Amino acid sequence: MKVLVFTLLLSSKLFASEIIVNVNGLRTTEGNIQVAVWKSAEGFPSDYTKSWTQKTILATQTSVIFEKATPGFYAIAVFHDKNSDNDLNRNAVGIPTEGFGFSNNPRIIFGPPNFKKAKFEVRENEISELEIDLKHF
Repeated sequence: MKVLVFTLLLSSKLFASEIIVNVNGLRTTEGNIQVAVWKSAEGFPSDYTKSWTQKTILATQTSVIFEKATPGFYAIAVFHDKNSDNDLNRNAVGIPTEGFGFSNNPRIIFGPPNFKKAKFEVRENEISELEIDLKHF
């Protein structure tokens, strides 16, 4: 019985969908990287309280794994929190002073992308690996 339970736990881990996020374009290894994942447009990309999950990693790391993702559409927002204040700092006119990025690396013109432009699909029992390039202004 113990072997069966262990086998089931192991197989569910092996076949669970995962999202791997690789962050590119850091200008320094100071501070943290904030990564948040949304399952819907609600709150994307600035209201982290409405995200499905979020993680903070040291800026010396550039990859993070989100396990147990269910099939569906997701969007990710990332920023390099250089001063570790848990906020995307901006200048006097509202332009970010810290690097930021989104899944699908959409072109940024006036403001952040909507969920539709940043969304990607997670399929059952697959690993979705994304490269997110930070933008700096």
